[in-house]
Parts: sequence; structure tokens; C-alpha cells
Amino acid sequence: MFERMLMDANDFRAVFFLIILGIVAYYLIKATRVPKVILPFQKGLLYHKGKFIKVLDAGRYHILPGRSLVTVVDMRRNSMIVPGQDILTQDKINIKVSLFISFEVADPAKSQHSSLNPMGEMYNLAQIAVRDIIAAIELEAALEKQLEINTQITEKLKNVFGELGYTLHSVNIRDIILPPALKRSYAGLLEAKKEAQINLEKARGEQAVLRSLSNSSSMYDQNPSLLQARVIQAISTGSHTIVFGNDTGIVKNSPKNTG
Repeated sequence: MFERMLMDANDFRAVFFLIILGIVAYYLIKATRVPKVILPFQKGLLYHKGKFIKVLDAGRYHILPGRSLVTVVDMRRNSMIVPGQDILTQDKINIKVSLFISFEVADPAKSQHSSLNPMGEMYNLAQIAVRDIIAAIELEAALEKQLEINTQITEKLKNVFGELGYTLHSVNIRDIILPPALKRSYAGLLEAKKEAQINLEKARGEQAVLRSLSNSSSMYDQNPSLLQARVIQAISTGSHTIVFGNDTGIVKNSPKNTG
């Protein structure tokens, strides 16, 4: 009986020891885990023993150092400026064209795994795209059709950005810089065109006045009573000075002095 009670006591101590050991091991493991917080505008890439496991959404996670790793990817819209580069147009004029590019991460895993330097690759591809398009057109088209050029560059880069895990929103020409001498010449040309347009509009106005006078003269020739009625109307208003000839001499009507 005593021996049995002694064995039960030993078993109880063994179970108790195992429980304590389990609790200590649990807290030791927990203490060695590192907390990782993924914010709402981020995604996390979980790796375990060097192998990619899954994409983590926003939240708090505990990672065991040495075995697991979390890489955080920012999912917010981003932008890139491609500074002006020298490009020779189709009519052999050297200009500088800079770009503004808007994009964001579409696939966080692909954006990290597809290229060692995705930003650098996108930058270089944008330079090549704008160079190819500008080199195929003349200077005048480059200056006047920037919206069309933006669309062409966007279409040219969209699939490439997608292969790198990014969504391309837009590409816009930021600046087109002309050589100083050409810039002065082009400014003079624009001024000349503007002056020519002003003169053209002035000539059109004078032609319209002449046509109106010619029409009025024809009407008066065909119906002299219209001219008399017009003269009587002018005299009655007292706001005109009219001098005209007739068979007996000169008739003159001046505005009345209301002072």
C-alpha cells in the first residue's frame, strides 16, 4: 500500500514537472519571437527557412528569428521623374525630354522576386521608350502632340511594368528643352505666326466692313427712298453731323447744344 502511494506521488511529480517544463518552454519560445506589424497600406511577404510561404495582410504577427522572415512592401501609389536626356529628333534637332511616371505595386511577391532592381529597370525602360518615340518624329510634332506621345509611351511600358509586378497609371512629358539658339528662333517664329494671325483677322474685319458698305450702297442705288429715310433718322436723333450734296447746294445738320 505504501509503495503504491509512493509510486503515485512519483508519477504526480513527474507530470507536474512536465507541465512546468512545458510552460517554461512556451514562454521561452514566445519570448524569442519578434513581433511584426503590417500597416493597412502594406503587405508582408512571409518566408520560412528560406522558402516563400504567403502574402500577409495588415495585422500583428510574431516571427521566430533565424527561421522566419517578413519583408514589408508598401502598396501606396508612387512616382518617378526621369530627368531630361538628349534625344535627336527625326529632323536632326537635339532636344532634352524629361518624364513624370505614376505607378503602384500590383503584385507584392512579383515586385520582389522578378527583378533585383525593379525601380532601376523601370527607369531605364522609360528612357528607352521616350527615346524611340521622339527619334521617330520631327520637332514640331514633339512640341504639338505631347498627349499622343504620353499615350504611346504608356502603352509601350504598361506590359513591362506588369511583368515586374507593378501597375502603370500614367506617363507624362514633364519638359521639352530646346537648344538656346533654336529656342530663340522658335519663339520668333511663334511671334511671327501670332502677328500674321492678328493681321489676318484685321483684314477679315475690314473686308466685312467693305462688304457691308457695298451692300448698303447697292440698296440705296436701287431704292433712293431708303437713303432719305436714313438721313431723316440721323437728323432726328441730333447725334450726327451729315453733309451731302443735292441740286441746290449743301445741307448740313449738327448735333444740338444741350448745354
